[in-house]
Amino acid sequence: MQAMIRLMKVFPVTPALKDSLKKTPFWHLINAFIEEKVKSEHCRKFDEVVVKIVELYDANTRTFTLGNKHVKLEREDVKLIFGISCGNEEINQGYCKKEDVQLAVKWKIKQKRLDTSIIKKLLKEKQNNKLEEDMDDVARLLCLFLCGTLFFSTSGTTINWVYVCYMEDLNTIKQFDWPKAICKYLLKSTHAEHKDPKEVKGSSILLLYWLCAHSNILNQESLDSIPRLLEWNIAKLRKELKDVRQLQQLPDEKVKDGTLEQTIEEKVDYEFEQHEVQQDPVQLVAGEKDDGEKVEVAEVENVPNSCGLDDFDTPTDMFQSPLCLGEIDESQAVSFRRDEVTSPKYNSDSTLEPNTLSRKSLLEEEDECLNKLVDNILDDSKKYAAAMVDELTEERHSISDNLTDKIEYLEKQMEIEKQSNKDALAMIDELRKEKDSITNDMSTNIECLENEKKKMEIEKESICEPLNDEIAKLKKLVESQDKQIIMLKDVMSKGPLTSMHELKNQKQSLEKDLIEKVESLEKEKKQLELQKLKMQEDNDIVLQSKDQQITELARALARKIEETGEEMKNQIQSLDKQNKKLCLAKDRYIQTLLNKASVLEKQKAKQQDVNNVLQMQI
Repeated sequence: MQAMIRLMKVFPVTPALKDSLKKTPFWHLINAFIEEKVKSEHCRKFDEVVVKIVELYDANTRTFTLGNKHVKLEREDVKLIFGISCGNEEINQGYCKKEDVQLAVKWKIKQKRLDTSIIKKLLKEKQNNKLEEDMDDVARLLCLFLCGTLFFSTSGTTINWVYVCYMEDLNTIKQFDWPKAICKYLLKSTHAEHKDPKEVKGSSILLLYWLCAHSNILNQESLDSIPRLLEWNIAKLRKELKDVRQLQQLPDEKVKDGTLEQTIEEKVDYEFEQHEVQQDPVQLVAGEKDDGEKVEVAEVENVPNSCGLDDFDTPTDMFQSPLCLGEIDESQAVSFRRDEVTSPKYNSDSTLEPNTLSRKSLLEEEDECLNKLVDNILDDSKKYAAAMVDELTEERHSISDNLTDKIEYLEKQMEIEKQSNKDALAMIDELRKEKDSITNDMSTNIECLENEKKKMEIEKESICEPLNDEIAKLKKLVESQDKQIIMLKDVMSKGPLTSMHELKNQKQSLEKDLIEKVESLEKEKKQLELQKLKMQEDNDIVLQSKDQQITELARALARKIEETGEEMKNQIQSLDKQNKKLCLAKDRYIQTLLNKASVLEKQKAKQQDVNNVLQMQI
């Protein structure tokens, strides 16, 4: 594709060349190159991405494994991605010799093989020519350049002569199934070389667009484009696919395993193109008036060559009138001169004598024959002109009926799209209501959590108060015991030794009891503190989990609203584009119908003028 982009940037394209290109099945793709819709940075191919896709090929089922699904590369994929309009006749991709190709002789190609360098040279030679045949040759060469660089590419730049054979007649090139041939060529090479992906031949870039069409890996950058390859920037696939395992582990919702179907715009566009290409039963021949202005003259078909002379025994070549030879120009007055009618020479030396049976002279017989001839020509012209006008009126009615049917179909489609818009708006309203209800529930949940937090703080205070009271009591008890110890010391200093031993024993016992009580109180205090910490941690965990749930719900709701909003915007934009395109298609059909009606009226008027001139000459 890069080679085609570089070629079309410097190649001049005229209206006559566009008319020739419209005869080919690749018009939509070539027109995208002409209008520079195909960007070089958007269609850059990376070989490592192609290798990853080829590695997914399953030789047993002849499909590609995306996630848990087996997806085929089909003819319809090629047709819609490249925008090819074609028939169903199969293309024979066998071997063909250069000697069997007429275009090779016509273009004076001396090389045994045709490559892209020869095509570029021929294009330079013919780009400045203005003849219709030269424009057809340029269209053929551009199609062959596409075949060599995009559709049937090989490791080199050569092109099989068999494809040149199919380019010889541009009027029949659309009858052949080009998408099937491209798909078959690529799959055949993939089946043979899937273990060595770098050796795969054919349109390998097609695999990148096929992956985009059958998955949600890349977002569409433009909707309803013809051809569909304009919808994606395949250069981004390199960043998205860092590992082939990503393709094998794709979730099912991201894989589209069905067959691609035509959109309304594609159906209308292809039908309109076929309608324009069809030949009319009345062919128009270019003529010129005296002042050089070009006009269109109706060419009446199926008129007898004898011009009404079958009723005479006289040979037709003795009448050399311009009317008999069909050489009358519409700007030239119709007249019959006696010197234009050649007759047998009659003189004294000749054996030819006047007609003795009818007793008429030769000049009288010539006048009579000429009058009969004019009457027959006038009758034939009236006869065939009426039949032709009836045929054209019937065709006009059939075209108008088809047009009305298509307009009704388009109007129904527009009504369906309007109804879908209404449903989408109703869905948005429901989502908004759901959002409001969720926000209300979240606010109530937050209030409940705050109330629970307050209750837990109150319980905490209620647990801590008795502990503080017991600690104060213990402190008082310790002070009283200290006082008793002081008193005992005084007694021991005053009393005998026995009392001292008893007091010591009492003191030791009292100290032990005091130590045990203090230790028990400290244990209880530690346990209470641990319980308090656990309660705080539990409360914090509950609050955090609830906060996380609330935030997750809010984010999910916001994402859902944004996604639905974006989807609705995209749908509304696509519907607007569809309505515009449908209106344009409708205007095109109406314009073609009006043009045909005007042509029919002109032809009828010209025929009436010819009849009037003939009657005046009689």
